[in-house]
Amino acid sequence: MLLIAKMRKMCCCDLQLLSNQVLAKYSNVFSRINTLVTITDFGGWNKAQATHFADGGIFDKIYMPQ
Repeated sequence: MLLIAKMRKMCCCDLQLLSNQVLAKYSNVFSRINTLVTITDFGGWNKAQATHFADGGIFDKIYMPQ
């Protein structure tokens, strides 16, 4: 029950949760997630690192220093 109470509090901070009980209460805030992805879906850690975080990767293209 304590876990459910903590999850409800997290929903107030716009954090998506996977508890069906909490999701039912906040269904107007969060859409249902049917399939979660893993790093394998991105080609593994080496490919994800090279694509997204290596010099010139996607992160460099979208990051805007303040």
